[in-house]
Amino acid sequence: MNSSLRNTRTYIVFRLSRLNISQTKMAERTGCTFTALNQTINGKKTYPLVQLKLAQELGYKDWQALTMAANKFSTDIEHIYLTLSKTNKEE
Repeated sequence: MNSSLRNTRTYIVFRLSRLNISQTKMAERTGCTFTALNQTINGKKTYPLVQLKLAQELGYKDWQALTMAANKFSTDIEHIYLTLSKTNKEE
């Protein structure tokens, strides 16, 4: 799994968790099957309509915008982790 796909998967799972929405519930909200949604989230298959609807349900205009947010989120978390690690070593 490439890093962008992993970032996107992690970010979607994080967002769903923060919204307290299961994949089953999100599948219902987007009008797709659980399997199609799960395969999309995990990068197993590409369903453009599922990607679009999922992105929109999470507040993004499209899948590309969601992917860009996921990569930024990953970079931000990495920066926070490295900053905290450095701070802890200095103490």
